[in-house]
Amino acid sequence: PEKHYIHETSSLKARVQQVQVPLGDAARPSHLLTSQLPLMWQLYPEERYMDNNSRLWQIQHHLMVRGVQELLLKLLPDD
Repeated sequence: PEKHYIHETSSLKARVQQVQVPLGDAARPSHLLTSQLPLMWQLYPEERYMDNNSRLWQIQHHLMVRGVQELLLKLLPDD
């Protein structure tokens, strides 16, 4: 009999809010919490962002919530 495989891939998503924060003391990278999420994003054409690890993220939603800009970003697969 034929076998069919269904591959489900879970994608990494990030909910990002643009908020004003007071500047504090600089932190060394080794002192930052380890996370799958990048520390910085840069806006790219075609509703995408590139993170500090050179990975591309697609904007899924772009909302204003009580005057705060909120983005839902989805990590795009490497080509």
